[in-house]
Amino acid sequence: MTESLREFAKRELWLKDEIKTGGTRQDNLETVWRQTGKMPPELAPVEVPDEALYLWGYFISLSSRRSGNGYSANPISNVEIQAWQRLSGVELLPWELDVIDMFEQVYLAHYSKRSVT
Repeated sequence: MTESLREFAKRELWLKDEIKTGGTRQDNLETVWRQTGKMPPELAPVEVPDEALYLWGYFISLSSRRSGNGYSANPISNVEIQAWQRLSGVELLPWELDVIDMFEQVYLAHYSKRSVT
């Protein structure tokens, strides 16, 4: 399950990248789909257990409150996760924290590659 969630996160972040022609990569691919009637393979769903998708929503919620240092995004700290849990009323189980940590690693790797290129 972890590997499919990792691939899902990579693809979601890639699709949400802004491109030079404007909008996101996903916007661009959906426009191609509408114009041609053929779904680009990049939009094909990644197989992920539905019962774990809520963790991506939790991660996006946490990530939207992330701070930066002027050059890149800062990692989400344990203190920020604890505050989010307290404020949202969600108590994450250890395995859920592991998945969110994995999403965080994918996020930081994705955006560090973008800032280099």
